[in-house]
Amino acid sequence: MGDRDGDKPASGLELKRTEPLVRSLRFWRSKEVIALTSTQCSKVTTWERFSVVTAADARFYAFELDLRYHATEEEGHHLYIDLLMEQTRATNESFGTNLPPISTRRVSTRMEYSLGKWIFGWEGSLHEAASHLAPYELPTDRYFMWGADVNCRLRESARGTVDVFWVGSNLSDEEGRPHGFYLKDLTPVPGRSVKVGLRMRW
Repeated sequence: MGDRDGDKPASGLELKRTEPLVRSLRFWRSKEVIALTSTQCSKVTTWERFSVVTAADARFYAFELDLRYHATEEEGHHLYIDLLMEQTRATNESFGTNLPPISTRRVSTRMEYSLGKWIFGWEGSLHEAASHLAPYELPTDRYFMWGADVNCRLRESARGTVDVFWVGSNLSDEEGRPHGFYLKDLTPVPGRSVKVGLRMRW
């Protein structure tokens, strides 16, 4: 990697409050970063494609917004609502093109409610379609995934804790292909899954 013209954010804002809203807003930019760019041979079949990796100057822009709203926070129970939005852009300054593979804009939310030893969670995540493609890079569609989880604390002491949990992921069985994954055209994200387990910490 080459020298970065500013590892720190070019501009940034971060505000945090305990009650009722926790806010975090960050924006940063870096220049003259030596990055890797991939070029695929276009005269062969899909299964025979290969990549040629070269060095290039790049420019990165990133934005992240993180919100947590404390809807209810009393002794014995609480309700939190989270909102997260993030986006990254990267351009190849040497050739005037976009860099692969860069993740697309993601907007996600989570609601979490606790009551005594129980914690219930629900979350959803929207991944936008790719709109800034690098040469020979294939597009990806937008997709939405949601999940839920339940956690029950069976035991808590000075020596440790024992929890039983249930986690459901991609409950709508959506076909998702993260644009920032090199094998997205061959391997989508896992389908619907449910996990039940026992967690012990000491």
